[in-house]
Amino acid sequence: MDPFFLILLFIASFGIGIIGALAGVGGGVLFTPLMMAFTDLNIDIIRSTGLALAMMGSAFVIRQFIGAGATRVNFILFVSLALAVGSILGAFVGLFLVKEYGKVGEAYVRLSLGVLIIIVATIMLTYREGGGRIRGGEARGLAKALGLYGVFYDPSIKEEIKYTARNLLPSFVLFSGVGFISGMFGVGGGWALVPVLNIVMGLPIKIAVATSKTSFIVGDMPGFWVYVHEGAVENLLLAAVLPGVALGSIVGARLMLVTRARVIKMAVVAVMLIAAVQLINRALSVLL
Repeated sequence: MDPFFLILLFIASFGIGIIGALAGVGGGVLFTPLMMAFTDLNIDIIRSTGLALAMMGSAFVIRQFIGAGATRVNFILFVSLALAVGSILGAFVGLFLVKEYGKVGEAYVRLSLGVLIIIVATIMLTYREGGGRIRGGEARGLAKALGLYGVFYDPSIKEEIKYTARNLLPSFVLFSGVGFISGMFGVGGGWALVPVLNIVMGLPIKIAVATSKTSFIVGDMPGFWVYVHEGAVENLLLAAVLPGVALGSIVGARLMLVTRARVIKMAVVAVMLIAAVQLINRALSVLL
């Protein structure tokens, strides 16, 4: 690989790490569509790197977010279990399509990802925050038994937020679906996890962002291992992007705790839409 290209990847990954921590996404939702849209690298290697990038970003913020009370290990394990189940199935399906149908299979993966990214961008732009500040509510039933509740002091508004989970079964099913998409396309799953955690599970937005970001380290690992087993890993690519996203995630995690992420979310959506258009264009050039 060209050394200059690897340096550019390191710089880009640093930025992706910052944005990922601020918005609660793993980074793969930016890295994977951009790489598929604007490079000719092997599509399976791009997807495996996207999952690795999401896991690395998660690993470097988990201590900080748990220490600040923005999430708890109980939440991370609950979400990760569901993600892992779906991630394995998704990775096998994604590899099968490319292996069985060659260039046409790659084109369908690009087309599907482009359409998915547009849907995701629309969700990120339009979904309304749920949960809010939960005051005085006590955890009940399964949420209490699993320890899915907590207290977080938000320094940006100088208030203490008490939170507890709800709708655990439908949330688990939705997390598994997110894991399937994550494993199939290598995009992580924060773009969908944050709305599910916030709207369906009823967690305040910052708790949703922190829980989403920290769940990839376990949730995406089974899907990544499927790609490793198939030999779809490029060590030089990993060496360029993982240190960058690790450093960026540390910076982004500090910023997330004290700032609002609205502007960052808009920037993420803009990049996603640019990549989606290019993905669809490349796919149609093969299929038509």
